[in-house]
Amino acid sequence: RGWAWFMFLRAALAHPSACLASNGQALLQSARVTLETRLEGSDVAFSPYDFELEAEPNHATWVYMHIAKTGGSSWVQNMRSDILPIFLQGDGFLSGENCSHELAQAVRTQTNTHFSVMLREPRAEIYSLYMMDCCSEWGKAVRKYTVPHPENVTAWLTWFSQLHGTENFGTYHPLNFQARHFICLDNAHEVLLPEPSISSVLANFSQDFEFVGILERYQESICLFISIASGKLPAYCNCDDPESWRTFPEVEESYEVPPHDISDLSSDDIRMIDELTKQDAVLYAAGVQRFIQDIDLAEQKHGVRILCDREIM
Repeated sequence: RGWAWFMFLRAALAHPSACLASNGQALLQSARVTLETRLEGSDVAFSPYDFELEAEPNHATWVYMHIAKTGGSSWVQNMRSDILPIFLQGDGFLSGENCSHELAQAVRTQTNTHFSVMLREPRAEIYSLYMMDCCSEWGKAVRKYTVPHPENVTAWLTWFSQLHGTENFGTYHPLNFQARHFICLDNAHEVLLPEPSISSVLANFSQDFEFVGILERYQESICLFISIASGKLPAYCNCDDPESWRTFPEVEESYEVPPHDISDLSSDDIRMIDELTKQDAVLYAAGVQRFIQDIDLAEQKHGVRILCDREIM
């Protein structure tokens, strides 16, 4: 695992930054080397890209609740290769595919902590969970030890829709998967029955999370986070400047699953997903509303338009 960790970190630290001019690349490289030194001895969590970085004295710790298939792996890579070394030098970071309660317990002795999360449109998120389950190397390995094996997405959705049991095939149980993270005590991949109320989900979401991003506006979410966390705004955050906008250091992680889109799904598939994600849909709507409000504040602060396409839902 140490060699794989080294290879990933080397690739991440080599990723180009779009927010510094060419004469700033030496400073950027120095910052990345400093971060690499601080990362020595840290360990990965459930996801291969999650990690923990201890804050230096008098610095904040940014806690990221990684909800699977909401862009978390890309987010963490952007944090490691660009945001931490450039904008948040000395700050700490903790990410994991965990319940918010577990993450809060992990930093309970710290006083300067800030919680963040990314949300995704529920239909797309659930379909992506299935694709990760069925078709990634990780999913295939896990499913060797679970019974039964739903043979396609319709069978997978039918299993959970009709039974609402707790079996998750060693991967994900889709019942209100995103909302569950805000109120579970441990093991966010397992279902909670009976489910807590949506009001408790929204209360924790509103009270505990300083930042919420939206996967459908990933670049804009990165920009908003940087503004909230550092008070700064990279050049690639001006959506009225196409040339600068294209310099965003985008990171994508597909886990080698086949290309997929919700247009692949039947009307029955969509119906079952909607039934399974009623709380997720309410949470997502609240998240989008909060995101746009925070974007408005950031645009007013910096005098730059960040979100040109506001038709998210």
